[in-house]
Amino acid sequence: MDHYSNHIISGDTQQNTVVLNQLFDDNLREVPLDKLRLPKSLPLFKLRQIQTIADKIEAGVIDDLLLVNEDFMIVKGLKRFYALKRLGRSRVRVCIDCNNRSVADELFSIRK
Repeated sequence: MDHYSNHIISGDTQQNTVVLNQLFDDNLREVPLDKLRLPKSLPLFKLRQIQTIADKIEAGVIDDLLLVNEDFMIVKGLKRFYALKRLGRSRVRVCIDCNNRSVADELFSIRK
């Protein structure tokens, strides 16, 4: 673990990302809600939709993770983010880069 500490102390964010990905193999983390970033273009949500999701979170029906990229920008789960904020939560579970697929996984060919 000593060889990891040099990268973390150096302040090099690329090295920090590599080290954190090695330490957290599953990419699941619990982070403060304030650390998450929102995309520049946001869809419109109705307060009723947010309140419905908040009620389902309180009841335990919805327990999904928010999907974020390496910069902690929300990729999927904006309604859940606002519902958690409305409930007054301070920490949230996120999955970092869980929806990344390689292009090779999506390629296929049809042959005769």
